[in-house]
Amino acid sequence: MMYDRQKQARENPNVSDHCRTEEDLSAFRADFHNRAAEHYFVRKKNTEHLLRKPFTSPREMAESLYRFSVLVAGMDVNATDLIMDFGAGTCWVSLLLSRAGIHSVAVDVSATALEIGRKIFESIPPDQRGVPPRFVVYDGHRLPFEDGYFDAILCLDAFHHVPNKQVVLSEMFRVLSPGGRVAFSEPGEGHSRTSESQREARIYSVLESDVLLEEVETWARRAGFDRLTVWPLPHPGGRVEMAWNEAQRFLTGDDDAFPIGEFRHSARTAPFFFLQKGRREPDSRHPKTLRAEIRLHRTESVKVRAGELWELPCTVMNVGDTRWLAGPLEKGGDVCLGAHLLDAAERVEELDYGRARLPRDIPPGHNETLLLRLRAPERPGSYSVELDMVAERVTWFEDQGSSTSRIALKVS
Repeated sequence: MMYDRQKQARENPNVSDHCRTEEDLSAFRADFHNRAAEHYFVRKKNTEHLLRKPFTSPREMAESLYRFSVLVAGMDVNATDLIMDFGAGTCWVSLLLSRAGIHSVAVDVSATALEIGRKIFESIPPDQRGVPPRFVVYDGHRLPFEDGYFDAILCLDAFHHVPNKQVVLSEMFRVLSPGGRVAFSEPGEGHSRTSESQREARIYSVLESDVLLEEVETWARRAGFDRLTVWPLPHPGGRVEMAWNEAQRFLTGDDDAFPIGEFRHSARTAPFFFLQKGRREPDSRHPKTLRAEIRLHRTESVKVRAGELWELPCTVMNVGDTRWLAGPLEKGGDVCLGAHLLDAAERVEELDYGRARLPRDIPPGHNETLLLRLRAPERPGSYSVELDMVAERVTWFEDQGSSTSRIALKVS
């Protein structure tokens, strides 16, 4: 109801200011700055810089990719997730996510910026594009998505342009799934007073504000987020380099040699911070510890004819702390028993030799009997079959430290 009333007020400019509520005036100010964001991209005469981001210079590349990597690590995402790239601009963040096989939606108030991002994506050779992102314009007030639509939200260098921060955080909370995170890298204290910020505000009327963690924490609590966490990492342009004699002192236990002041300064002026929506129970889409015991029902070697179908029963037990999800799941994360075919020298002959699906979810401490149906190689010889669990599109369990099982295979 409040949103509808504010929308009607914004669309009726004949109403005098003294008749408007503070919420209405705030909405008008937000519209002004959101239109300015669109005009910024429309009026940009030199678009080469926009097209090449984040590779416009060695310094920008180093800073942007560093900040991007920290946020991706902090979100703890994988290919099963759907990510919102909020304030995407020309979408370089979405394009990098797509290259990693992550589904993303680039969201911005500027249709012009998103169209530039779309053209950049279409210019990438098809075999290098990865997962195509979506490009969605929003009105600066309500995100056009269902509740709980996204697994995570990434906001890199965009929140300080947002005029209605409380409204936007509430919308982020609404469209984020339970257990999801919003990851931010923003300019903090003093940003609005820099000469570059004041020039941008003067020429383009865009908002250049300071993002203060104390204010963010208050807004986030009001929106419903459980907690705000900060990663106190240095800005890549800072001075955290240590001379070897200082490094030696630090490495041998002298904490006074550590440049703590630089870390504290960066946490104030260029913070990395995360907002959490509830607790996410670990499952095979977002695992903690993936461990399996795989017990074969036969220990003697298997003897089959070339090309013959054969069966291998076994019992698998979840000895980790993560629920195994049955599938198939559209974006992966479902757990299967997988088989690798090895030759006599234990080289991988066929990585995906077979799969057996779970009939149900398997919580920690539970087990299930599965039946692998396999076809013998066409070439006679000595082989072995190695069994491992796999969370599809996430990881093989062995790569996370789980043990495998193996049985000899004789093909005549």
